[in-house]
Amino acid sequence: MNLISKTKDQLYYYYPAAFFAKKYTNMPFVSKEKRMKSNTGGISVRPFNGLIPKEGIAGDLCTFPYDVLDTEEARKLAEGNKYSFLHVNKPEIDFPKEDMMSLYDDTVYLKAKENIDLFIREGYLERTGKNSLYIYSQTFLGQTQYGLVGLFSTRQYDNDLIKKHENTRTDKEIDRTTLTCVQNANVGPVFLTYRPHESIDKTVNEIVKRVPDISFKATVSVSDNTEVGHDLWIVNDEKEISQLISSFDENVPAAYIADGHHRAASARRYVMTRAIGRELMCISTNTLKRRSHSVSVQSV
Repeated sequence: MNLISKTKDQLYYYYPAAFFAKKYTNMPFVSKEKRMKSNTGGISVRPFNGLIPKEGIAGDLCTFPYDVLDTEEARKLAEGNKYSFLHVNKPEIDFPKEDMMSLYDDTVYLKAKENIDLFIREGYLERTGKNSLYIYSQTFLGQTQYGLVGLFSTRQYDNDLIKKHENTRTDKEIDRTTLTCVQNANVGPVFLTYRPHESIDKTVNEIVKRVPDISFKATVSVSDNTEVGHDLWIVNDEKEISQLISSFDENVPAAYIADGHHRAASARRYVMTRAIGRELMCISTNTLKRRSHSVSVQSV
């Protein structure tokens, strides 16, 4: 599924199973040293005003991560589907094969901006209307994994409270950073995990008793037609938001990147390049059962 938030200047978040995004706002440049000194308490999480797929198209919009498909696979998957998010995160599919240029050509990035603007203008993605957190779940072969979608601090990424275990390649970082700059959106979320805590689980368990705001099924991978259930709950109750924020701050000393080291590094590179924003949009889970449509998180 894919969640996205859009206002005047925004960060968009895309993940193959959820729709997330955050607005960029102009902020003064803050040095790494100051950002690191400002870290206090546990992991900080904040709500954001997201864009979600309009009713009835979430299953068509949902797709696989950009980096598990080559161009031809992506072109075939998106064929005849104007809602596919592959038009946004792999825009080279919209050029004829005979006209195909480098994946890193300026024309490709500009097409990506054109397509994300189209999704918003045509109403494929609609604003939730209020700063919210989001609970996102995937159900596969009888097992359900839940994740919290919110904004996570790049200060804490710098200060290693969001922990990494992989090195990254500069060329891949630059590609995603360029896409983010051109679209003014981030379409590649990060997947975090953290140690469970009763206070967080209690709040989440109450929320997921409600009927989800979005619910659909999609196949687990290109080569496996087994279906994964995707559900999303919009959390806009101020009391519930406050409970989740406090629970993370008081009880989660660190989070770990389970998937998305390049996407996280690219988001941070964007922050340093543009000198704005200080948050990552992320999906964070304490039940790590990775599948092809694993949850993802990012921040700017």
